[in-house]
Amino acid sequence: MDFLLGGYFLAKPIKWADYMDKGIFPEMVLSASNCICDNYLDIGACWDESKSKKMEYMKQLKLSQDSYNSLEKWVEQEFNNKSLGFPNVFTSLQKAREFYHKYLNQINEIKLIGIGLPPELSEYLKNDFEEGFFYGIEQNICQNKILEKGGFILGFEILGYEYGTFHSYICNYLFDEYRQKFSFSLNENGFICTLKEAEQLAQYTNDEIDGTEPVLWLPWVVIEYPLED
Repeated sequence: MDFLLGGYFLAKPIKWADYMDKGIFPEMVLSASNCICDNYLDIGACWDESKSKKMEYMKQLKLSQDSYNSLEKWVEQEFNNKSLGFPNVFTSLQKAREFYHKYLNQINEIKLIGIGLPPELSEYLKNDFEEGFFYGIEQNICQNKILEKGGFILGFEILGYEYGTFHSYICNYLFDEYRQKFSFSLNENGFICTLKEAEQLAQYTNDEIDGTEPVLWLPWVVIEYPLED
């Protein structure tokens, strides 16, 4: 099955946190939401006029001043070429790999993932987009790009889209309610096993659960790609 491209991300898994149920989550947790995992593209930091924020980003990436200056030029160029989308998404698998090899070799355990939607569900998301400026996710979805082949499907994650980034069911503690209402479990990768189950959970989240962000929750496939071509 083909999935419409939401975007490619360079993300670092986090260790299991106290609020996560040990009976559900693996020791290392990977998510497409930057509420959960550090995301290693931050266009906003490159554009920020604050020197302290730039220094903080440079420190996070463990780069020298010269390397960081090179990174900013690269980001500007590739954003103009539409290989990147604001605020933190790659629209090109090749460019995500290039960014990793140029600027992230010194950071361990980074994963290259792509996320996507079944085509029939993308229409619901498009209805949520505002007219005018498109974030990177919106550009990809509206252009009907397809996630590239050659990756390994990790499973599905319930994500709520808002202003170019995602909330996750994980950071909203929805796994507790899922477990109470459904036979909820995750696969060995830490993701929901099937699209059918993820669709059921997403619909329940939209229709029945109060107290989450007022966004559209959808079942996104998460695919891991090798960092080498």
